[in-house]
Amino acid sequence: MIEVMTYKDLFVLAPERWASQYAGSTQPDKVAIAEKLKSLSRDELTAKNINAIIGNTSWTRFGNCDACGNDIADVQVTIGQEPDYESRTATVCISCLDKALAMALEVKRRL
Repeated sequence: MIEVMTYKDLFVLAPERWASQYAGSTQPDKVAIAEKLKSLSRDELTAKNINAIIGNTSWTRFGNCDACGNDIADVQVTIGQEPDYESRTATVCISCLDKALAMALEVKRRL
C-alpha cells in the first residue's frame, strides 16, 4: 500500500474518518459529532470548524515523520501494510521521501 495525503485531505476526509472510527457507537457525543461533521459543506471543512466540533486538533494535523521525527507539514506518504496495531507501515514527509529516492537512484546508477 502506498497512500499520499495532503493537509486539505485531512479536512475533506474528516467526516468519513470520524464515522469509520466510531461506527456503531452509541455514545451520544460521538454520534452528535458525526452528524455535525457530515452536515458541513466542502467549503466549511476547515481546521477551525472541525476543531470546534471535535474539541481538539488531532483530526486536522499530521503526526511526526517516522524517519526524521519532525512534524509533517503539508503532505505525508504512507508505505507498507494497511496501518494497524503491529503493521509494518511507515509514514514519512516529502523531504525524507526525496532523500530516500535520491539515495536509491544513486545506488542504482552505480550498479
